[in-house]
Amino acid sequence: DIEKAKELLLGDLLVDFPFDDESSKAYTLAAMLQPFVRAMIEGPTPLHVIDAKSGSGTGKSLLADMIAMPALGRPIPAMSEGRDGDEWRKRITAKLATGSQFVLIDNVNKKLDTGELAAAITATTWEDRLLGSTRVIQLPVECCWIATGNAIKTSREIARRIVKIKLDAKRDDPWMRPESEFKHPNIREWSSENRGQ
Repeated sequence: DIEKAKELLLGDLLVDFPFDDESSKAYTLAAMLQPFVRAMIEGPTPLHVIDAKSGSGTGKSLLADMIAMPALGRPIPAMSEGRDGDEWRKRITAKLATGSQFVLIDNVNKKLDTGELAAAITATTWEDRLLGSTRVIQLPVECCWIATGNAIKTSREIARRIVKIKLDAKRDDPWMRPESEFKHPNIREWSSENRGQ
């Protein structure tokens, strides 16, 4: 059963992603399994940073969606980075209030250097004032954190809270890879059809 599972996940679902090393594959599998075991994990879980050496078109956002496919059966709703700490706080509160299993910060362009994000990643409960009210709410932090970007820079505070999933297509135009290079040219469709397995 373990060998079949490995073949399905590594030999089919993730086979076409250009992982830079074995630890990147391991972190991807860990993120994929997290929703199924999160209740057994006491304490916080790291931010999974999907970073591409080869730049745009490497498949970072697609990989984030494939990480979520077994648990959600659909892509992860993405949010952009905040302009400042206050905006980060509001976005984090809004996301956690939905009870989502995944929080995706897509296409990070600036240095990840915000105390609000660092606090949220390491918190087990997030407390904030409800927007437009004086009422304070407390929300459990049980999501899988994912961020995507190219050569993402982080503060030391954030760096201690991440695991890096590194992709490298080893070409300047990864979006131009011919369909013949992919085992499953339409991985979204394949993953949806095979989700039950």
